[in-house]
Amino acid sequence: MPPSSNLALEVQCSAEFSSNPDQSHLPVTRSEIWNYFGFLPDETGKPIDDGKPICRECLQRIQAKGGNTSNLIKHLWTHPSSFAEYTKNQNHAALTGAQSHTVNPATSKSQPTIDSLFEKSKATSKEAAVLNRAVAELICLDQRAVYTVDRFEFKQLVKQFFMNNEIPKMYTESGETIKAELEGSGVYSCTTELWTCRTMQSYMAVTAKG
Repeated sequence: MPPSSNLALEVQCSAEFSSNPDQSHLPVTRSEIWNYFGFLPDETGKPIDDGKPICRECLQRIQAKGGNTSNLIKHLWTHPSSFAEYTKNQNHAALTGAQSHTVNPATSKSQPTIDSLFEKSKATSKEAAVLNRAVAELICLDQRAVYTVDRFEFKQLVKQFFMNNEIPKMYTESGETIKAELEGSGVYSCTTELWTCRTMQSYMAVTAKG
C-alpha cells in the first residue's frame, strides 16, 4: 500500500476513534489509567487489536497485552496534564477508600480542628503510598534519575495537585547517609570512573573504601 494510502487510513482510523472510542472490552476491574485509552472497533464493535490500546491524547497505539498497565502509565507521562489528573484521581480513590473505614462523622464525639485539616499527610498513609508508588513507577519505567523528585519543576507539579503530601528527599537523604559512614572511618581510599551515555551525558562514579 502506498505511503499516501497508509496516511489516509491512519487519518480515517483516528477520526473514527475520536468519535467512537470503544471501551466495552476494557477490564471489568480496571485501573484509572484506562480512562485515557480505548480501542478502535471493527464493523461488529469488537476491538481491532485488544493488545494495543490507543491513547486518547495523541492516538498512538501502545503495547499492553493482558491488561498490563505499565506501558500505559509510562506513555501517559508524556502528557503532563493528563498524567497529573490521573495521579490526582488515584490519590482521591485511595483517600475515599481510607475514609470508608473511619468513624462516621455524624456519630463522632469530636470535630476536627482547623489546624488538623491542613496537616501534612504522614508518609505511611494510603494517600502518600499511592503517590509514592506512582513516582516510583515513573522513575523506574522511564529510567529517570532518583533525584528527579528534588527538581524544582517536579515539586511544582506535585504541589499543584498534592498540597498535603511531602515527597521524601531520597537523593539528599542518601547523600547524608554516605557522609555519616565516611566520617566514621579515619582513613579510606577513593577511586573514580568516568563514562558517557548514548545521549552524550557525562557521569562520574566515586567509590570509597575504608
